[in-house]
Amino acid sequence: MINCGLIGYGYWGPNIAKSLNRIKGINLAVICDKDLGRRKEAKLLYPRAEITNGVDFLFNHANLDVIIIASPASTHYELAVKGLKAGKHLLVEKPLTLTVKEAEDLIRINDKAKRVVMVGHTFEYNPVVLKIKKITKEENFGKIYYIYSTRVNLGQIRGDVNALWNLAPHDISILNFLLDKNPEQVMAAGASFLQKDIEDVVFIILRYPNNVLAEIHLSWLDPAKERKVTVVGSKKMLVFDDLDNEMPLKIYDKRADTNEIAKGLATEYKIKLHSGDIYAPQIENKEPLLEELDHFFDCIKYNKKPLTDLENGLRVVKVLEACQNSLQNNGKWVKI
Repeated sequence: MINCGLIGYGYWGPNIAKSLNRIKGINLAVICDKDLGRRKEAKLLYPRAEITNGVDFLFNHANLDVIIIASPASTHYELAVKGLKAGKHLLVEKPLTLTVKEAEDLIRINDKAKRVVMVGHTFEYNPVVLKIKKITKEENFGKIYYIYSTRVNLGQIRGDVNALWNLAPHDISILNFLLDKNPEQVMAAGASFLQKDIEDVVFIILRYPNNVLAEIHLSWLDPAKERKVTVVGSKKMLVFDDLDNEMPLKIYDKRADTNEIAKGLATEYKIKLHSGDIYAPQIENKEPLLEELDHFFDCIKYNKKPLTDLENGLRVVKVLEACQNSLQNNGKWVKI
């Protein structure tokens, strides 16, 4: 039996608790939250768990093997350091930290602690994203030209971080995962309409190796909830709609074929557009969060390195920090 503690029972914590309760051999032993109302709710749903408002209770708990950190991003670094020094295995929700230095620090500390530490980049365990990676690697998809994603809604409005740090970790981890690379440079522009110096709308452009362009639109201030990723290749295209439960992935047999035509000293291009069928593949019905947690505990049981380890978290934080730098410098390109 693996005894597990959860810090943070706010927005995402209840989903984690619910999933932990479904995994054989896992005991949700302690739930920690500062808010009295949330603690009462947790006690009602998980009467066998100890409920506390003090994080040190978890770090000093002799029988606790694992701590999951689902508290605000600004607390991740301090809590992770305490967890590693207490000898606990950790799952840290995204983003891992709010600075590259802090993420590098955690790697250094864990080099000595040698614990299993995983970052909650849930989309890398999503069966649709895994299917997209398989499809885009196939020859008949062609070269990836560009990718763009939209992650917008009216809310949830945060006061501790801007829309970039709140929402972009998902999309950056998806892009890095699909392309097996980090961007070489980024630029970001945004605006603070609701709170001073906290951008609620952000647009990011990322340049990846092999001339792959990516764009991310993030907002807490939008009339409709949208969670989409579009990948445009030289032979096919696809759209992932995370809100479409029936057909989340559609593959389009569409492309633009280009042929060069020599005319004297000049070169002209003849572009032929092709529009074929639309195909919606069957996707395995698996819950990404449950898959992520299963992988985490599997890594603990068999002493394996997680797919979304600390280095993975650092790579995402490097992109986020570069985007923040660009935001603060009027959208200038920032190299990574």
